[in-house]
Amino acid sequence: MKKELQDKLFEKYPKVFRQRDLPMQQTCMCWGITCGDGWYNILDVMCAEIQHHLEHNASKDEGTISVEATQVKEKYGGLRFYYNGGDDLIRGLVCMAEGLSYCTCEECGSPGTQNDESWISTLCDSCRENIVETRKRSVEEAAQRFVEDHETALQMLAHPIDEAIMGQEPEYEEEIELYKTFGGD
Repeated sequence: MKKELQDKLFEKYPKVFRQRDLPMQQTCMCWGITCGDGWYNILDVMCAEIQHHLEHNASKDEGTISVEATQVKEKYGGLRFYYNGGDDLIRGLVCMAEGLSYCTCEECGSPGTQNDESWISTLCDSCRENIVETRKRSVEEAAQRFVEDHETALQMLAHPIDEAIMGQEPEYEEEIELYKTFGGD
């Protein structure tokens, strides 16, 4: 989630996100909210209801109810909201929010569906296509950078093979066969 959206949630619901500044030895909230921006509204409504419940509906006879988020993330294409404390109403709110995430695009918030291959995610068709194209470009760019970054090393490795191909170094017969197997001339 973008930092500005995350910070909005932290500012609006300080009771829920008390652990945000604790070290990683004490909480996973130190990593922030690790899901896409599309689930911001789900989290916002859930946290508003939790905070309202904490402020107005907690019976003094039952003791003070508190809820502290310990981790908020995406897992298996759904929202996960881990917390300490709470009561039955809080559990219901969290369950509802997590359920809504399975039909809401994690990237943009539009209606979405889960895929059934590779990394499980909940996305709308448009965001799914964008991610596939972005990943494809990223792999192509990484391959190009690898070749550019290692061009000298690749040329140095090819040098003995070039000599062997010209018959000057016969002890490289195995290397010649490998070279030809993987696309060499």
